[in-house]
Amino acid sequence: IGKTEKLQLAINQIGEKGCRAIGVNTTWENLKGLYLSGDKIGDEGATAIVRNDTWINLEFLQLINNNIGKGAIELAGSTIWNKLKFLDLSENNISDEGGIDFTRNTIWKQLKRINLVRTEIRWKGALALGLGLKLKQ
Repeated sequence: IGKTEKLQLAINQIGEKGCRAIGVNTTWENLKGLYLSGDKIGDEGATAIVRNDTWINLEFLQLINNNIGKGAIELAGSTIWNKLKFLDLSENNISDEGGIDFTRNTIWKQLKRINLVRTEIRWKGALALGLGLKLKQ
């Protein structure tokens, strides 16, 4: 199990408790993909994920259709995921503040794709994203 590269638990009901349990895992040093869409994860779960400093190889993070709002600010502040290439937070409750914070992350130099479809980002967040988000071509 320590060589796990991908964890897919999409469309379950792991919720905050399950996400916290996953977030404290320190044996998945090779984890490259984490797919927890439609799992009833909120801000607490997002915070648990971002605080895991073992997942230095994470490239793909998919958290579509959860209840993440302010937790997006925590995700945007990640300082460990310097290999992140793909981030999908579509269908969450991300505010302008969350959108703005994504532009402030200087660690994600490999980021090629970020999906924020059907979130609560309005014009201020869109303006910040349009002016400040640099995706690797």
